[in-house]
Amino acid sequence: MKRLSLEGKVDLILKTVVTMGEEVREIKETMATKDYVDQKTGEVIREVRAISKAVDKDAVTIINHEKRITRIEKRFALK
Repeated sequence: MKRLSLEGKVDLILKTVVTMGEEVREIKETMATKDYVDQKTGEVIREVRAISKAVDKDAVTIINHEKRITRIEKRFALK
């Protein structure tokens, strides 16, 4: 392994620092912010609530139809 001069060591350190700085900047640019994550979380929660309400309404409708069908079947069974 070749020994570096003082100037070579300084150059190597500077290149490393510059490279790390570029990597940190890239990470900051691509990383989601807390506000963005909070916004998207809110959107997902609103969608899930809407789907949940629709499923609940469908369940109630199915139960109501089942009750009506049961009553109709009982009427015809008695005749």
